[in-house]
Amino acid sequence: MGGCTSSSTSTGPSPAKCQVSLEAVPTSFVAGGGTGTVSVSTQPECAWTASVQTSWMSEPSPTSGQGTGQVTFQIPANPLPVARRGEIDVNGSRVSVTQEAAPCAFTLTPTRESIGADGGSGTVAVAAAAGCAWTAGSNAPWITVTSGASGSGNGTVGFAVAANAGDARTGTLTIAGQTFTVAQGDDCGYTITPTGQSIGASGGAGAPVAVAAAGGCTWTTTSGEPWITVTSGATGSGNGTVGFSVAANPGAARTGTLTIAGRTFTVTQAAAPAACTYTIMPAGQSLAAGGGAGTPVAVAAAAGCTWTAASGVPWITVTS
Repeated sequence: MGGCTSSSTSTGPSPAKCQVSLEAVPTSFVAGGGTGTVSVSTQPECAWTASVQTSWMSEPSPTSGQGTGQVTFQIPANPLPVARRGEIDVNGSRVSVTQEAAPCAFTLTPTRESIGADGGSGTVAVAAAAGCAWTAGSNAPWITVTSGASGSGNGTVGFAVAANAGDARTGTLTIAGQTFTVAQGDDCGYTITPTGQSIGASGGAGAPVAVAAAGGCTWTTTSGEPWITVTSGATGSGNGTVGFSVAANPGAARTGTLTIAGRTFTVTQAAAPAACTYTIMPAGQSLAAGGGAGTPVAVAAAAGCTWTAASGVPWITVTS
């Protein structure tokens, strides 16, 4: 008579039973971002995992759970001027969230420039996020936009100013909705002190140049020579200082300029010293066995050429 046996099989909840339903609050976000939650609804014995499906969203918290629960997620600020959409996945079910585009912000550098009465040209740097379109136009007949009449993202606007035979005048450009001011004449009262310096043939740093200007009046410094370098104060506003350095001079005396706040600063540099050649007269002497003072030896050399005299044996002494 055979014995009685029994067996049992344990199984988890069926996939059909463990379907989840999701609800996100909120489902739309402003460009600055924010925090949201996703409510997960399922049977108590059903486990689940959560993840984001978009690289710009941070991972949810928690990333797993069982039964009904809640997931928190973060939406970072949107740096782009385009709206975007992301998804949160829980066991294959997904919920979508959207985020508004970032508003386009524009910055001009500089915001003002002074041009001399003879006219001239200048440039304005535009800083903006990629995809942010802008235009540039003149509001004065004597100011012309020469480049960058339109652009997107970062860019540069070039402009030219006609010569002015009359009183000082001020005009504007409208660039990316911002106002750029052009002053022509002396309304900013730019002065530089001193207006020039002399530098030795070996070069080096010059003494700082002081710039005086009315508050809010911007200025720039440029070098007119490759051997003169602006080391500080390439741009400024109001009062400031400019530093510069000069390379060693390999040849004849030379003159160059810096243009500081529309004013001319002159740099003069001495010539390189001539090559030094030396002769001595006489080239040798004979002295008696009793010793004594030798006849002075004459040294011939160009002015500025230094030299030394030294004895090569202990029984000869240089006395002068």
